[in-house]
Order: sequence, then C-alpha cells, then structure tokens
Amino acid sequence: VIVTGASSQIGRFLLPRLLRAGYAVSALSRREHPPEGGVDWLSGDLRREVDWSPAAGARALIHAAEITLICPHLEHLAGFGVRRVIAFSSTSRITKEDSADPAERRLAQALADAEQRLSGSCDDLGMAWTLFLPTLIYGAGRDRNVSFIAQFILRFGWFPLVAGGRGHIVLPDRRIAIGSDDPEAPAATELPLTGSRDTDHHAVSFRAA
Repeated sequence: VIVTGASSQIGRFLLPRLLRAGYAVSALSRREHPPEGGVDWLSGDLRREVDWSPAAGARALIHAAEITLICPHLEHLAGFGVRRVIAFSSTSRITKEDSADPAERRLAQALADAEQRLSGSCDDLGMAWTLFLPTLIYGAGRDRNVSFIAQFILRFGWFPLVAGGRGHIVLPDRRIAIGSDDPEAPAATELPLTGSRDTDHHAVSFRAA
C-alpha cells in the first residue's frame, strides 16, 4: 500500500493500523524520515515528479494529501501496479460552493475539478476508486477547530461565545471504516474522520470543555 500525505493527521492514524493488519507500507512525505517500524519512507513532493519505483508492486494508494495534487501521478502509479485508489477531499466542495467569499468559492471549484479529474483518470486507467469528503478531521491535536477550542479552555478555563451566532458545523462523533471486500484493497481501517450531527459552535465549545 502506498500512502501519500503520510505525515498528515490521517496518516498518523492510518500507518500503524495498516502495519498491524500486515500490509507492506510505502509512505510518501516531503520531509526525510528515518526507517521505522516497517514503513518504507519515500521522499518526494507531489507538486514535482516523484520516483515511485521503490514502491513498485503496491496494489493500492491511499491519498491523504491535497486531492488537487495526485492526478498527474496516477498514470505512473498504474504502471507500477496500483489498481485501487482511496482519496480524501472535503465537504468544503459543497458547503463553500455558494459562499460570499470569492476565495472559498474558488476552493470549492478547485476541489470539484480535482474530484472529477481523479474519477475520470481512474476510470480510464482501470483503477477502482473511493472518495471520502470528511467534514472535519481531528484527534491528533493539529486541527484548528476542536483541538484549538479544547486547548484554549484548558489554558484559560473559559471560551468566548458570540451571542446570536448562526454558524454550524458537523461535530465528529463516529468513525469511518476504510476498507473493502476486495482482496486487493487496503485493510479496513477506522479513523476519526467525520460526524453525523449538525451542531452549533456553542455546543462544540461545551463538549470540548
């Protein structure tokens, strides 16, 4: 299994689970990593050409980096044996489509275009594909939402709430299982990736406390 974005929040949870399931893992990161725990670290930047040859024979790719970066590499990966792609986009593609902020609308369009390119390229190359659109990713202390609120409350003992605010988010309270009955797919792997309840920021703050 090849994992891109292996140093991301998703990668932090994913790598040990794949190893425990018995998979050989090649992990791509822009930073140098010493050999560790069975992970074969590849050094590369998806914005440039990547040497995938050390991961030749991998049957699946889990793309946990920006979805806009992977499409130029799919043909090379297919040539090295990858037959299944699991990729992560964002619900910002939907929720920011009609935003009043032009930058957010551009982001939504870029995500939509990348998703379409990925699915079309995979179909053309005969690669099965799965696309996840998580609302919020947290749990590694590196997000700017739940972890920030929790750290603020732990430090100061209070959190400012603006009366009358109408913002809503989906608060993660369950897990997505990444997996398939396909024997060539990665192991079923549970990650804290998405939620099922629409809640306001006041409720998030109280739960973080």
